Amino acid sequence: MPMSDEVLRVCPAAHPALAGHFPGNPIVPGVVLLEEVFLAAVAAFGDIELAGFPAVKFLGLLRPDEPFAVRLTRNGRDPGQDRAEISFVCTSGGRTISRGRMAVRDRRSPRSAEHGAASGTGPADTFPG
Repeated sequence: MPMSDEVLRVCPAAHPALAGHFPGNPIVPGVVLLEEVFLAAVAAFGDIELAGFPAVKFLGLLRPDEPFAVRLTRNGRDPGQDRAEISFVCTSGGRTISRGRMAVRDRRSPRSAEHGAASGTGPADTFPG
């Protein structure tokens, strides 16, 4: 049975990725928005690690310091799979900003340890590279 939650987020204007994106008309880059989606999923569902974003659509702009909601639905794990999928929709002021799906693993699972899961909890520990 799917579990759902909604988490409110704000990407602060002081975020280092916003410098130069775009001077005089700042917008939150898509990768920063996806980082916020992942952090919302951690807040909603606990100790998970990112396995990827199989589908994402960006449908509108988000400005720095603009509050937005991330509606998350965690779908059940497929039989024989070590990953679960979380669907998300980001909205602000009645507008849909983005939607998509992310694949996650439970950090406590044995497969997670096999994949070299980092010991930290931040997105830098979960995004490849």
